Amino acid sequence: MRNVRGLAYSLVLIAILGGGCGGPDARRTAFTRDLVRLETDAAVGRFGDALSLSSDLLERAVGARESCPVLVSRARALAGLDRSGEALGTYRRIAAECGQVPQESASAMLHLGRWVSASATPAQAALPVFEALVRTFPDESSARQAVVWIRDLLLPEAGAAVTVDRLIALAAQVRPGGRVAANLLFEAGVLLRERGDGGADLERALALFERVVAEHPRHGLSNDALMARAEVSRRLGRFAGAVASLEALLARREWSFLIGSYEIDLYRQASALLPEVAREAGESDAEVARRQREHLRRYPPRR
Repeated sequence: MRNVRGLAYSLVLIAILGGGCGGPDARRTAFTRDLVRLETDAAVGRFGDALSLSSDLLERAVGARESCPVLVSRARALAGLDRSGEALGTYRRIAAECGQVPQESASAMLHLGRWVSASATPAQAALPVFEALVRTFPDESSARQAVVWIRDLLLPEAGAAVTVDRLIALAAQVRPGGRVAANLLFEAGVLLRERGDGGADLERALALFERVVAEHPRHGLSNDALMARAEVSRRLGRFAGAVASLEALLARREWSFLIGSYEIDLYRQASALLPEVAREAGESDAEVARRQREHLRRYPPRR
């Protein structure tokens, strides 16, 4: 299966190299052909051949769009030859040199991180790759996927407390406004909420969800953070705060498409929960009944 992924990745590389060029020429055609051979060699385990060919291609590469895919295959070949230090050094070069092609480079680093995780012992050797991806390309979808890998690699070995601290520390290293910071903070908050080891964990979780809402209001996770904030506030007995969070979430229904998060089920869940939480907050029977009527008006029972 890994070989199939590698060969499929070769086809992607052809498309990457073909985009933005002024037209086919003999040099570029030859380079693309050899690049596909390089990726094939790396995918099927001909690591020595791949390493030799990568050296040749790096000398011939013109610009980051050509050199960056070569570096990825070179790193795979080095790892396959158990030269892990050189392999990890190569990913640092990708992070330093491939900023001009963020989408392709981020995807390449994610690909490399997965490969290191599957082939290295321990799998946690892939953590520096995923963390560098998050820091270098914080607005790419590959960075958001890397957060899940970081969490899942850390949690079994290091435990929830260390994983939470590592995610929060990594969020602080993301440039201001980097979208992946919201994912890091949210995942840390979820771990604390699930552990729920006393009020201190819930207080920290609440603070993290509040940061997601305040610092990344247009992120797709901001709606989830509002719902999580309501749930944690309720567990802490802060029912008025839970009501406020649910109301803030429901207020987003009209413009949620602008942040790419039109989550009808989440709004339905919040609307159904609001009358119950309002009663817990000490609201009058009349006000609770009004909220219940409003919920049924917007979300009639499903038949």
